[in-house]
Amino acid sequence: MKPFHKLSCARPAIGAVLLFALALASGCHKPEEELGLDVLPPEDALGTVVIDTTHITAWTIRPVPGKTSALSRNVLGTYLDPDFGLVTAGLVTQVRLSTNNVGAVDPTLVCDSLVLSLAYDATNYGYGNRDAQGFRVYRLTEDLSLDTVYQTDDVPTSTPIDLLAGQRSSYAIDPFQGPVIGGDTLSPQLRLPLKKELGTELLARWGLPDLADNTAFLNYFKGLLVVPNADASVPYQQAALYFNLLNPDSKLTLYYHSATDTTTKETVWVLGDQLHRRLGAMAGAEPRSHRILFVESRAKLDSMPWHRQRAHLVITAMRRFAAELAAEGFEVDHRRADSLAAGLAAHRAEHRPRTVTATEPASWDGLQLLQRLDVALVRTDQFLCHPDEFAEWAGPRRSLRMEDFYRWQRRRLGYLMDGDEPAGGRWNFDADNRERPPRDGRSWPEPVRSELDELDRSVLADLPATCSARPRRRSWK
Repeated sequence: MKPFHKLSCARPAIGAVLLFALALASGCHKPEEELGLDVLPPEDALGTVVIDTTHITAWTIRPVPGKTSALSRNVLGTYLDPDFGLVTAGLVTQVRLSTNNVGAVDPTLVCDSLVLSLAYDATNYGYGNRDAQGFRVYRLTEDLSLDTVYQTDDVPTSTPIDLLAGQRSSYAIDPFQGPVIGGDTLSPQLRLPLKKELGTELLARWGLPDLADNTAFLNYFKGLLVVPNADASVPYQQAALYFNLLNPDSKLTLYYHSATDTTTKETVWVLGDQLHRRLGAMAGAEPRSHRILFVESRAKLDSMPWHRQRAHLVITAMRRFAAELAAEGFEVDHRRADSLAAGLAAHRAEHRPRTVTATEPASWDGLQLLQRLDVALVRTDQFLCHPDEFAEWAGPRRSLRMEDFYRWQRRRLGYLMDGDEPAGGRWNFDADNRERPPRDGRSWPEPVRSELDELDRSVLADLPATCSARPRRRSWK
């Protein structure tokens, strides 16, 4: 698989980027004792704190449109400040070729994935909090002019079709840790997977005049509009995020392969309780050489009396992780099948992978199933103690006590230890933890609650009635 000749996002320094914002009110949320200090000359600060009260009459006004082209920092996201109101911002960018005369006409090319990457601003990630956010991406139908000064109230026309791939409705916001792609750690960035249909359309232009140079390409592909999926509705959640489109990691990348290529990819099969990028078989997987398989098994859901909340949690997590991997550039085959075995058989028939590898399952039934299906297994590092290590510890013992195992683990791993003795002089505080909570009028934290999004509702609608009924069978299928 090859990456597309990086379709780089247009550089805002030449006026090709448009930011638009609809702000009912705007401002900064700061500690009260610092409010206003950033607008005073340093020599005017008295260095004292005086607390007093007064009455202030204030009102909001619609802000005067400001210039948004040729910026070094671009804003995208939504945030609701309980004092200053709602801010919602989107951005528009051209996409430019990194080289002229891209490729040659080749009808055998197949799109694996198409990823839009937006690098976070390195000095300040934004205004608000790092809660997950949803986004939409649209294709422009209006030219952007380098000679035009754009302002916040300039909204270009675009197609009504959302280009985001998959059913994922929100994306994790991590402006401090960059993704590892092809063994390289990139700048912290938001990665949005776009629909393969657009990648296929671009591949069909290989060797044609539309990809001869940037003038021709911008006439064919005018750019992208990126906006929040919905306005923030809960105070202090989400953020207006800052992105640097001058960063070379801000780009559109197309991953593809030739249908006639005899070098097939390996498949990594990820089970529903193995959803981590650095776990087992996934740790060494790369988009260029590996395809990822997820199977939602109807037989698995029927195998035990699943609580609907548990089934919802597992399947939603699978679909969100699949979307994260697609955003990283992986080709993801996410299937629904009558059974795990049937899903794997259909995958093998369609893709003919060189090998299928999986991390060792956590159950004996799962382990035996994957061995029967001729799946190569990678030793699991999902738990602090592998079954082989536990068997070695338990082998000579006449009785198995959790306390003995617990102390052996602590000594072996060095956790909470001071030499060969427990840190603080005690192995545990179980006796203290059995006491009832004090009834002294103290307040207790409220449980964390998350609003259902479109993906949650889609999964709940898909769950069979057997999730709340007695199982028809108990075996792993």
